[in-house]
Amino acid sequence: MLENGFISLHRSLLNWEWYDDVNTKILFIHLLLTVNYEQKVWHGVTIERGQRVCSVAILADELHLTIQQTRTAIIHLQSTNEITIKTTNKYSLVTVVKYNDYQEIKKQSTNKTTGKTETSQQTDNKQTT
Repeated sequence: MLENGFISLHRSLLNWEWYDDVNTKILFIHLLLTVNYEQKVWHGVTIERGQRVCSVAILADELHLTIQQTRTAIIHLQSTNEITIKTTNKYSLVTVVKYNDYQEIKKQSTNKTTGKTETSQQTDNKQTT
């Protein structure tokens, strides 16, 4: 499992209809953390950005939930089109539907604020005699 990098969580998540459902919320955040952040090939299958291969049992184990709690959380996320799941006889492919919207890559400004006021910056710039 990938453990470096970061994800973005917008404060609007606080107003999300599943925010007060602990299992659904933790599953969604877990999926944001564990889906591919870039396209990869697994066993000859292309797994896109925002997707991961797993099973209900694997998710339940990763989150320390029961299978039924995990299934219910999945149903919630599917009902509001947060995720889709394509199941084969070998695996399930979970897709976070709006992953690119949630994790939009933006260029960050290279100018960092030091927290100094204009006066203190001018003082710092003056030559000491």
